[in-house]
Amino acid sequence: ILSSLCSLCKEAAEGNLMIYGETKLLSQSELGNDVYKLLVLLAQKDKLKSLLTQLAGKNTDYTLFIGDENPVYELRNTAMAIAKLKYNDMQVATLGIIGSLRIDYKSILPRVEYIMSTVSQILDKGGIIYG
Repeated sequence: ILSSLCSLCKEAAEGNLMIYGETKLLSQSELGNDVYKLLVLLAQKDKLKSLLTQLAGKNTDYTLFIGDENPVYELRNTAMAIAKLKYNDMQVATLGIIGSLRIDYKSILPRVEYIMSTVSQILDKGGIIYG
């Protein structure tokens, strides 16, 4: 039991990185051959986690990088939105969305705001109680 508890504490301290929908990038023809560089970056979870931590360290809750504005070379042919979730004045999560330069900004950005706002409200109320 003590070993499991130590593992859980270590995992919580290190953070978790979850990636979903990365293969959908293959259908974005405007990414061309850059899609393979992007998929390699997404597969390097330690590097990606470090990049997200660095990018999320800015003083804004939401950041949008478009094309050459993106500080990550592999992402210069994409648009990337990053949102931070804070709880008790501490950052507890980062949500990132990567898409083509022609991503539907009017649709994606409000969704990011909604997700982060909803999770924040749930945390403020003490979380979700199951049972």
